[in-house]
Amino acid sequence: MSQRPTSTRPSAEYHTHLALMDQVAATFDDNDGALLRLHERIKDALDPNSIMAPGNSGIWGARFRGRGLELGSPRILNGATSS
Repeated sequence: MSQRPTSTRPSAEYHTHLALMDQVAATFDDNDGALLRLHERIKDALDPNSIMAPGNSGIWGARFRGRGLELGSPRILNGATSS
């Protein structure tokens, strides 16, 4: 059984700096973001209050999702600190 050379296989960042986690997670956009939605559903089921590592690996709990807390979002770049 032969495998493709490593350089041509799809890959992704596994470890990254906190400042880049949201951007790396955004690269997983196959099937209209199905993988990220799956991770978010699992996160919501296991951590409904979003207290365990919110935003880690670009996965935000429902409590924080879509509030502009992602690093690189216009809200953060413009210096907003409260909702």
